[in-house]
Amino acid sequence: MQQTTTIPSLQYDFQPSPDIYSQYGMGLLSSKRMGTDAATDQLCQSISSITVNDKENGMNETHWCSPCSQYTDSSGYTYLNPAEHQLMACDSCVQQCEVSRINSLRNGECWDSYECYGVNNNIELMQPTLFYLLTSGCIANFGKDEKGSRFVQEEFTKSSPVIRQMMFDYLFERGGFDWFSNDPHGNFIIQKIAMEAFPGIEQARVVEHVANKVVKMCSNRYGSRIMQRVFERFDFGYRVELLNKLSGSECFLAVDSCATHVMQKLFALFPPTKYSFIVIALTLSKENFKQVVQNKYGCRVIQSALEELEISACTTRYANTPNEFKTARRLLNKLLRRLTENCTEFTDHQFANYVMQHVITSEFHPDARDYIIKHAILSNVLTLSQEKFASHVVEKSLQHASPKVLHCLMGEIFDGYVKDDKGRDALDIMLFDQYGNYVVQTMINVSIDVYEDRREGDLLWLARLSERISRHEPRLMRYSSGKKIIEKMKQLPCILLSILPGIALGSQLPVQLVL
Repeated sequence: MQQTTTIPSLQYDFQPSPDIYSQYGMGLLSSKRMGTDAATDQLCQSISSITVNDKENGMNETHWCSPCSQYTDSSGYTYLNPAEHQLMACDSCVQQCEVSRINSLRNGECWDSYECYGVNNNIELMQPTLFYLLTSGCIANFGKDEKGSRFVQEEFTKSSPVIRQMMFDYLFERGGFDWFSNDPHGNFIIQKIAMEAFPGIEQARVVEHVANKVVKMCSNRYGSRIMQRVFERFDFGYRVELLNKLSGSECFLAVDSCATHVMQKLFALFPPTKYSFIVIALTLSKENFKQVVQNKYGCRVIQSALEELEISACTTRYANTPNEFKTARRLLNKLLRRLTENCTEFTDHQFANYVMQHVITSEFHPDARDYIIKHAILSNVLTLSQEKFASHVVEKSLQHASPKVLHCLMGEIFDGYVKDDKGRDALDIMLFDQYGNYVVQTMINVSIDVYEDRREGDLLWLARLSERISRHEPRLMRYSSGKKIIEKMKQLPCILLSILPGIALGSQLPVQLVL
């Protein structure tokens, strides 16, 4: 009689080989005298009474059974386990040795080598397969472990069509997709499946499952990663279908900490005609746009939209598709109009200032750049230069302004303000301000570019800066920012000093300049 051991969805008919009997002090002859059933029962009782010796990992008194890699049929022929690498359990201890308790091995050294030594270090726990994990139900907890998740991903990559179908059945018929999608480690399994799902039935099953929960997944910490993989890898038709599911939730997704990454990805993956409804929704009203661009995450969405639309409308990317080109130009104008009509408010805002900097530094918007500088910066340079966020916009304005606008900016700083009651003009105040000093450093760089003919401007700018910095050198040396300014002046080309009239060299800098 052969003994039958059943593990969920798997059945094995086997007899332990003589080698296994001998390990427990029962020779082959004694096993024959006792009869196969009696010998096997004694073996099972011996195994089930052994305590796994692993006190360090808290596994004391945990019973594990031998995988028994060899078996003997009724004719006495010994052969390898036909279900190779599967976990095996004997009848007497199968209740105690639930395979789901493999999770207890996670923290032990045995997990790395997929081995567990129990009875005199002779019981070996073999590595499971994806087939076993699916049929036994162990995959749920197994996939939520870091190493288990990695193992499932690797096994899925090389699995057969039958195993792939079993995996998809588990995900979409037994709740595995939602189970893993919300887990720190399990979500990587879903990402892997999304990246490697075959066009056709596999991708269709994924799309069918997520179609009604796209917004929810995009705003989830782990679901947003899955949706990015879906938008990256799936067939274009499926991606457009899921993209349209976002309609009506554009503003909410733009300011969500997780969905913002998906939104940025969409601008890069789709042509303008497909995501036009997103830009239209964001710019539909002045108030909606302000809420998005002044948001920590929304400002980055607006900037990403600008970056992609600039390439689409101002380069040859869609030269052969006029409809895409026209759509990109129309959407870009919508964004620029909303930005310029609120440029004064956005310039000194904590988050919106980044978008303003982008417009000013972009080579594609000279008109919008000049408009922002004229209406938001000029006549207010001194105040904005002393602001934490607006000072960055002033710096970018100096670096990228047109020659005419640059003359206006520099002229306002040098001569545009009446001295205060302490006799300080705008340049004196900015030199010693915690933010304004960075604007002065930018002025020095711009003046050097003018001297070296890299930009149009007035040579006297550098001369006036040299004189003012020289005058305040002792005081500037007290501050780290002042030392940086002096260091910049030290780097002036020697030829510059020779062409400026009336310069007498002191210890470090020109100390007197007659203009």
